[in-house]
Amino acid sequence: MEPIVKPVSRPTVAHHHYAVKTVSVSKPKQSALETLQGDESDIRSIISPLALQTTERELAQGPYKEGEIIFRRRGNAEDSPLSFPITVLEEFEFAADGPESVTKSPIVRARIPRGVSTAEAITLLRQDPTVDYAEANMIFSLPENETFTPVADSDFQAHPARTPNDLDKRLWNLHNTGRRNGTAGADIQATSAWEITTGSRKHGPLVAVVDTGIDYKHPELAANMWLNPGEIINDGIDNDNNGVIDDVHGYNAVEDSGDPMDDHSHGSHCAGTIAAVGNNGRGIVGVNWEARMMAIKIFDSRGNTDTATILRGLRYAAKMGVDITNNSWGDSRPSEAIKEGFAAMPSTVHFAAAGNNR
Repeated sequence: MEPIVKPVSRPTVAHHHYAVKTVSVSKPKQSALETLQGDESDIRSIISPLALQTTERELAQGPYKEGEIIFRRRGNAEDSPLSFPITVLEEFEFAADGPESVTKSPIVRARIPRGVSTAEAITLLRQDPTVDYAEANMIFSLPENETFTPVADSDFQAHPARTPNDLDKRLWNLHNTGRRNGTAGADIQATSAWEITTGSRKHGPLVAVVDTGIDYKHPELAANMWLNPGEIINDGIDNDNNGVIDDVHGYNAVEDSGDPMDDHSHGSHCAGTIAAVGNNGRGIVGVNWEARMMAIKIFDSRGNTDTATILRGLRYAAKMGVDITNNSWGDSRPSEAIKEGFAAMPSTVHFAAAGNNR
């Protein structure tokens, strides 16, 4: 029985090519290797049938990349042989604050050999005492109806006191006046908060919008974009030696480049909610009138991503020391690798979507 792979109606994320290395198998594991090179019945003879069924049910919950796995070895076991050969495509090391990160092996994205299904490979690795966890390279997609239509300048209306002149009447979450049978005052009390502060481009926290990127040229967002102090704009050099060339406003984890321009719209929508420039007499206002927003693009133009791309984006956020991450996306399937990526930033506040169905 082949593992169930849910069909994906939209293209998956394209990646750049990475250097690969093949992990060989030692002599003590030769019998297992010979079995893996045999037919399907031979492969199953060394796998717990119950464990394989559990893995297959797990994979049936959502789409993933067949032939790829994500796993991490325990402690210092990364150089010890596995029970079958793999080709390492990418490694993720997170420089966390705590001493625990020093002893952890990197998270590995690998290709499995032909004749071995993703479910079988994951099950075999989970049976290996040197492996901490193993999972599929899962595919995640944004809802198809989540797109952003910019608000026209004519839609704003002025409000008294400390509130801005671009507080659109439809932004009831910021200021609920009870229009359209709403409940007046049922909002986040933004107007009261603005009496205290409207944010800061100099001293505000560095907010990473981990999404489809940000249209950093948009007139409502450009002034509130983070500028990497270690980079010289468009000189083609990795001036700050962080592994990314010209990452002036953030990072594109889909293309592994320094240009996180939004080619979808969802990320720009989120960025506008966080910090569309306030009191400028046009468009809308964000919760912060002024801010420092970094764009980390993990979704492609069709709204698709995978575990490895998310890890790439989180690694950049950790490396650059962001104060806040905004993650307006999610999935019901758990991922130890993604969890570990967030945990590598213990001093960072992470905001995640709770879903749009309630």
